[in-house]
Amino acid sequence: MQKGSQRGRAQAALTHLYDRSGAYNAAFVERIMPGMPVRLVRLVRRRQGLIVAKGNPKGLRAWVDLGRSDVRIANRERGCGSRVLLDEKLAECGVSRTCVAGYGREHPSALSAASLVARGAADVCVGSERVFHQVEGIDFLPLQDEWLDIALSLESPACERVADAVCRLVRTRPFRQEAGRIVGYDASCMGEVVLERR
Repeated sequence: MQKGSQRGRAQAALTHLYDRSGAYNAAFVERIMPGMPVRLVRLVRRRQGLIVAKGNPKGLRAWVDLGRSDVRIANRERGCGSRVLLDEKLAECGVSRTCVAGYGREHPSALSAASLVARGAADVCVGSERVFHQVEGIDFLPLQDEWLDIALSLESPACERVADAVCRLVRTRPFRQEAGRIVGYDASCMGEVVLERR
C-alpha cells in the first residue's frame, strides 16, 4: 500500500500486506490510515511462497531455510507485500536478516527477482504462483495463502461514489469470472467488505 493513498493523492490502493496475527491488510489500513474514512474490499486469494530454480536444487522447504549459508535470495523492495511477508516470516522463525545472503539487494518486481533465480544469479525469491507461470526455469513452493484487497477512500462524496462504483463492478459476475481465470487467483470472495470506517 503506497503512502500516497494516506496523503490524499490517491482514491484507491491495492494491498496484500501480511500481519503477524495471520490476517491480511486490515491491520495495516488501521495503522497507516488512522481515522481516515476508508472501505477495504476483498478482491482475490492467491498463494505466495518460495520461487526456486527448476528441481529445487537447494532442497528448500520452509522460511527458515532462507537463513542457510548456502542460500542466496533475490529480495524485493521495502514496503511491497512480498517483502513484508518475508520480513514477518523471518522474524517468526527467529532468522536474522543479516544471516540472509542477498537480503540487502532489492529488486523492483517479482518478475525481475524470479528471472534472477531462473538464471542462477540467486537461489530463491518470494513471489506468487502467478509469477511461476510467467517465468521459465523455476519451480514454486506454496507456503502462504494471501488476500489481495483494495482500500478505497471515503473522504468526500466524490470518493464515496468511486468506492461504490468499484464495489458494484467487482461484484458483477463477468468481472469475477474474468479475475478467476487468472492462473493462481481465487475470486470466490470478491466484493466482500473487510473493513469500513467513516
